[in-house]
Amino acid sequence: MEGRIREATGLSADEFYEALRQRRMTPQVVFNVDVGCNQGCSHCFAAVRGGADVEAVGRSVSRARALGYGTLLFPTEPSVDPRTISLYATAREDYLITNGVEAEPLLERMYAAGVRKLGVSLHGPDPETHGLLNGRAESFERIVATVRKASTRFTVQLKTVVHGLNLPKLQQHFHFAHRIGAAEVQLINLVKIGSAEDLPEHYFLSHDDALQTLREVAVFTDRHRSPRITFSALWGPNFHSRGVYQWLLGKAYAERPQGNRWCPGGRSYFAVVGQEVYACPNHTSDPDFVLGKWDDEDGIQLTRDPWPGGNGDGSVGMCSPASCEYSHLCQGGCRLAALADSGDASGSPAFCLTKLIDELLAEGT
Repeated sequence: MEGRIREATGLSADEFYEALRQRRMTPQVVFNVDVGCNQGCSHCFAAVRGGADVEAVGRSVSRARALGYGTLLFPTEPSVDPRTISLYATAREDYLITNGVEAEPLLERMYAAGVRKLGVSLHGPDPETHGLLNGRAESFERIVATVRKASTRFTVQLKTVVHGLNLPKLQQHFHFAHRIGAAEVQLINLVKIGSAEDLPEHYFLSHDDALQTLREVAVFTDRHRSPRITFSALWGPNFHSRGVYQWLLGKAYAERPQGNRWCPGGRSYFAVVGQEVYACPNHTSDPDFVLGKWDDEDGIQLTRDPWPGGNGDGSVGMCSPASCEYSHLCQGGCRLAALADSGDASGSPAFCLTKLIDELLAEGT
């Protein structure tokens, strides 16, 4: 590990840890603009209620920037209420997430608001595979039309939830993503959180399934440069990545890594839904994640200590300091995966991307 630190940062391990202790991050606030959704996917983390006051959110975003916070946006689905698109100019946010079903007519409006990258949900290379998880096979062609048109002006990222039923189609999905103009495919690990809690067990990836996912990625990336394949934080940290170390030193774009990471949730990374402040923007269905209130005058007002499951040294199992040399760096990565798999936010997830990569390298792949 010390060799990896020096290669990535030019520092010795002791120098790196000292720099890490001294780092102070700019607080990032994700405003979850819950205007509702027109899909109701079974894997959604959010507690979608709808009815957000878009104008009030705009005022809060402006105030957050005046207070020195970094701001990000997470509208439930912009096409449900296109007024949310103007918030991207207010937040100076260039990345918009959509299910893509009704987004095509809004692309010009998104571009005018400063959006340059679109995250579009697509979970397979054909209608049947796409619909296995969300039951919306009929939406496939409309999503593809959105991606094809958007790719001429935007960087398009396909957000693909990997589960036990679409894993056999992963290679085809990568090739299809290339054909329709996507620049990136982000693989999201399905976990038992939010709407997914009631899904059958065979939907969730086992350790062997996760390793097979990496094999599929390795085969594709060995022969093709596009689209880029990335992994969401729910896979766990990847400390083979030079960018993660650089981010830990505060050198990466917007105080966030371009990949998997140590999670600052509840410490310098918060979500605001209405007036409630959550520890994580990806899990706003759990009252245990509520840390306080948002005030337009004074910003984040914490009424309890940071979420106790969030990246402490008390992790147990695979992520404990006694079990993993990376524990004090990644602190277990995303705690949602641990909470979903073990029922304990201080526990361990089913697998870790760094350990999976080590296994893959040991195979000689």
